[in-house]
Amino acid sequence: MQSKTPTIFATAALVVAVLAATPVGQAAGRLALGKSSVGTAQLKKNAVTSAKVKNHSLLAADFKTGQLPAGPQGPKGDAGPQGPRGIMGTVQRYAPIESVPANGTASSTAWCNQGEIATGGGGVTYDGAGVVFLTTSAPAPGAVSGKPFSGWGVAVRNTSGSPQDFHAYVVCAS
Repeated sequence: MQSKTPTIFATAALVVAVLAATPVGQAAGRLALGKSSVGTAQLKKNAVTSAKVKNHSLLAADFKTGQLPAGPQGPKGDAGPQGPRGIMGTVQRYAPIESVPANGTASSTAWCNQGEIATGGGGVTYDGAGVVFLTTSAPAPGAVSGKPFSGWGVAVRNTSGSPQDFHAYVVCAS
C-alpha cells in the first residue's frame, strides 16, 4: 500500500500557491497581517539580506557613521575675509616728568605713537615719602590714528609742603 502523505502535502502546497496568486488569497494575506504589523522585534537575526533590499532604496541616514565610503574631495572654496590683525608687541611710553605744586594737584597724559593703541597705563611718583597720591588713572581718548584710546592719563594730589615730581605712562600695542 502506498502512502498518501506526500500526495496530501503536494495538494496542500498547490492550493496555497493558487490561493496566494488570486485576489481572494492576497486579501486574506492582508487581513492576516496588518500594515506595519511586522517590526524589528518580529525579524529573526540576518532575516533581511542584500537580495531582499530594493537597490537605491536606502538613504545615507540608514547607515552608521563610517559604514559608507567617502566620496571624492570637492573643489577648494574661496578664501575667507582677512581677520583682525593681532598684537605684534607692546611698549611703554612715558610723558615728560612734571611737577605737582605743594599741597596741590596736577595731571599728565602719555600718548601712543601713530598706529598704536593704548592697552593700559598708570603713573609714577618720585617723592620717596608717600606724599603724592594717584587720584585718577584712566584711558585718554585721543585722535591719534582714529583709535578710541591712544593714551593714558593720570591725576595726582601732593599732600606735602614742597613740589614733587611725577609722570604718566601708557602701554601701547602695535
